[in-house]
Amino acid sequence: MKVIGKKISAFFLAMLVVMSMGMIVSAGALVGSIKINAKDGQSLMGKDFSYYRILNASVALSGEDSQPKISYTLNPVFENILKTVTEKEEEEEILAYIQALTEEAKVREFADEVRLAIRQAVEDGTIGVGDYGTITAQQDDFVLIDELPFGYYLVDETNQTGGAASLCMLDTAMSDTEITIKSDYPSVEKKVFDEEYKNAEATEIYGEGFNDAADYHIGDEIPFAFYSKVPDITGYKKYEMTFYDEMSDGLSFIYNSKADIRITIGDIVLQDNQFDVSTDVVGATFSVTIPNLMTIAGIQTGDEIEISYKAELNEDAVIGIVGNPNEVWLSYSSNPYSTTDKKETPRDKVVVFTFGVNVNKVDGESENADTKLADAEFKLYQVWGNNPENRTEVKVKEIVAGAKYVTGGEGDVIKSNGTDEILISGLDSGTYLLEEIEAPDGYNKLKEPIRILIQAEYEEEIRQIWTGATTEILTNIAAQVGEVNTTVEAGVVKVEVKNFSGKELPSTGGVGTVLFTAGGTVLMAGAAAMFLRMRKKERD
Repeated sequence: MKVIGKKISAFFLAMLVVMSMGMIVSAGALVGSIKINAKDGQSLMGKDFSYYRILNASVALSGEDSQPKISYTLNPVFENILKTVTEKEEEEEILAYIQALTEEAKVREFADEVRLAIRQAVEDGTIGVGDYGTITAQQDDFVLIDELPFGYYLVDETNQTGGAASLCMLDTAMSDTEITIKSDYPSVEKKVFDEEYKNAEATEIYGEGFNDAADYHIGDEIPFAFYSKVPDITGYKKYEMTFYDEMSDGLSFIYNSKADIRITIGDIVLQDNQFDVSTDVVGATFSVTIPNLMTIAGIQTGDEIEISYKAELNEDAVIGIVGNPNEVWLSYSSNPYSTTDKKETPRDKVVVFTFGVNVNKVDGESENADTKLADAEFKLYQVWGNNPENRTEVKVKEIVAGAKYVTGGEGDVIKSNGTDEILISGLDSGTYLLEEIEAPDGYNKLKEPIRILIQAEYEEEIRQIWTGATTEILTNIAAQVGEVNTTVEAGVVKVEVKNFSGKELPSTGGVGTVLFTAGGTVLMAGAAAMFLRMRKKERD
């Protein structure tokens, strides 16, 4: 076999494969098969394939190492279609036309034109059900079409399931012919940045410090990123990708212009006119669309796509283990023969945690232990590293006077009201100092600030691949008040702050002064009498 017997294009899966059989086969026993294999773990389950023998084949083999001798003839069912596509009338001319298709693009063009013409003929009824076969894949990895007369077949995916439709395929069906579907589709993952994780010894495969969980203060701006790859878009006229992001109530998308979004594909940074952003999306917080990958010069199959942006953890953030989830999914072109067919990827999620401190300001005397004290004033500092002097003030916003504060405000004083415990919400994990700057009237101020440790403990083995419950990734919230381990309830550390009243010191102008004066007078009179007696004795 000259050209027809060779694999013309693995890239387009438009191959003409010839298997050596090591024996002589008579023309009357030419029965073979085509095994369609899945690609890269993509599932074939439920996909329908139609197969059309557009050319008949006669094969003769003689000897183990000899090449088969194949002759082709037109299948009368598809003869008119081949004449129209090739613009040839004679069988020899049509066969010569097909044999001359050595360029990948030409093979693909021919296959697509034949496919389109066959589909139209089936729809018109000029080709009946008995003129071709169909099969449905019953498993993920392959489907076998057997008991096929030898011939040159076009295989077409006619029912699109799974991620994307395959380009049609051409092959010579002989004994044990195998082809792989020509389809590809993207996936998407979302990650959130964590500074502490960046400094840890991790094997992240995304941007440094990006993973599936992080913890922040309310009011912080949090970096996020989508990750995908350019699929094999061969055969498409237009390939669109739209990334949808759905945030929980505790997160606010930061967007003023396209400058707030950065998209890179490989080493290429997309310009404003190469993508669109919408904040008016049903079922999502926002979307980012790349209208047509085909128009972006220089990209290649497998290039990494990274989309980065920021969101703020706001006052509606959920405190504790439930966290504040954030999901992404991707809509993509799924059929090379249609510009409107779209499929969606499964959703991927990340979660942002934040915590709180509950301050109970009470009388330090045991008999008054339940007495809450008003007008105590505090400041809260976050300590960096092991040096207490290396600290920054935590700014707060008062939500309920003397009872509820959240981080991210402009205030710097936390004040008790004598009725409620003070809840300070929206704290990152870390070490804090609660310093009393003003004690209630009649009470002594704390001499030293109270050290508070909040430590989020993550399951590092799944921190890059987490998909389940938040309790699977945030396994524990440890806490210390001073040097004492304490429990955390619903993400909140309880801190009891006791004040003691001082002992009354001596004062002037009262009964004490009178007694002191009278006693002094008596002592002075006694001393004078003794002095006079001693002088009289000396004279005598």
